[in-house]
Amino acid sequence: MSNNEPKQDINLLVHILNNEQQMLQRADQKALTLLSIIGVFAVFFMIHYTKIVPSVLSLILICLYFIFVLMTISFILMVIVPRFRKNIDIPNKMKRGFFPFSFKSRKKFSTFSEYLKEFYNVGEEVTIDQNLLTQAILSMGKINSHKNRFLRYSIITFSIAITSEIAIIILLYWTIVFK
Repeated sequence: MSNNEPKQDINLLVHILNNEQQMLQRADQKALTLLSIIGVFAVFFMIHYTKIVPSVLSLILICLYFIFVLMTISFILMVIVPRFRKNIDIPNKMKRGFFPFSFKSRKKFSTFSEYLKEFYNVGEEVTIDQNLLTQAILSMGKINSHKNRFLRYSIITFSIAITSEIAIIILLYWTIVFK
């Protein structure tokens, strides 16, 4: 076993950790994009709202629309701000200083190479083992799973909300044309 193998293993785990972080960012970006699209469709709904002819069917469709829009927004919030906590065992020497997986420590660096250099310096002092990296990867994987599940729910409820909005508009123009 050569001295280079542990660093290669750590490089691989850091690469996996970086990919998990990118997946977290993509899920957040998709959620924010969906939230923006909801805003556009809400404005579109407000434009047509004053023209809606009151009927039982239009009332049901409007209620469905608002219920599913509120569900979509709540699911999007669960993507952006996931609500669960799990502590990672941190070695005592790292608790006060640089901990490679905390946001507070990572935001101090402008480039990945600076971060990696400090990561290896701490690794020599504290012996960052593969278990710590693996725990961080597992935690991010669980967060990704949670975010993607709620992103899927928000897309489904958004589709139902938009379908009901389109049905409202079709009903509106149907009543205008066939008066």
